[in-house]
Amino acid sequence: MWPVVAALARTYAPYLLFPVTATIGFFGYMYESNFRQINVPFKSTTIQEERDQRKLEEVKEQTDLTNLKSLKSKPNVPTSILDRNDKSNITKGTPVQDTS
Repeated sequence: MWPVVAALARTYAPYLLFPVTATIGFFGYMYESNFRQINVPFKSTTIQEERDQRKLEEVKEQTDLTNLKSLKSKPNVPTSILDRNDKSNITKGTPVQDTS
C-alpha cells in the first residue's frame, strides 16, 4: 500500500503543491506590501548625471589641463611574457623573496 501512495504522491505532487505555494506566496506578498510601508526616496538626478557632475568638478580642479599622462606609455606592463617575473621590473616597496 505504501509504495502505491508514494508513487501517487511523486506523480501528483506538482499539481497539489503549486496552488498551495502560490497561495502562500500571494498572502506573503500582500502582507509585505501592507505592513512594511517603506518609502524609498527617489533621486532627483540619475547616476549618469552624478558621474558627469563629478567628472566636471575634477576637471575644474585641475590647474593645467595639458599636463596629462601619455596613453602609450605602460610602465607596469612587461614587454613580453618572459619579463613578467623579472625582478628588475618589480616596483620598489614590494618584498621579493629569493627562493634559490
